[in-house]
Amino acid sequence: DPFTFSLEDILRFNLHE
Repeated sequence: DPFTFSLEDILRFNLHE
């Protein structure tokens, strides 16, 4: 699935915001 995100990826992305 193209929308398979791990929690770490989401948190890491949020840290860059």
